[in-house]
Amino acid sequence: MVGLSRLDEVATEVYGDRDPAAVLATTTPIRVSKERGGYALRLDLPFAERADLDVMRKGDELLVKVGQYKRNVLLPQALRALEVVAANLRGGTLVVRFAAPDGAPVGARGA
Repeated sequence: MVGLSRLDEVATEVYGDRDPAAVLATTTPIRVSKERGGYALRLDLPFAERADLDVMRKGDELLVKVGQYKRNVLLPQALRALEVVAANLRGGTLVVRFAAPDGAPVGARGA
């Protein structure tokens, strides 16, 4: 692909009549919330299919592979000491649940 006329063709195909500088999404693609004695990390994966999805924990990272695409997500400090206990894809959102290694509620202190 060479030249401004070819670049204009690509822009027309990708953006149509939309402004290429416009905000096209307003969601937060990665969210963490405290739930059920642990935490849940949510990643928006709107076009992912369950059969193409692979999720793995490696140290302080969550490795997410969808088909041929792979991303390493550095875990927030609050999740690093916790274990992954479940991962589900629902409605285009990957939900990864984390809990304390001993099963105790997160934040519980021993006597």
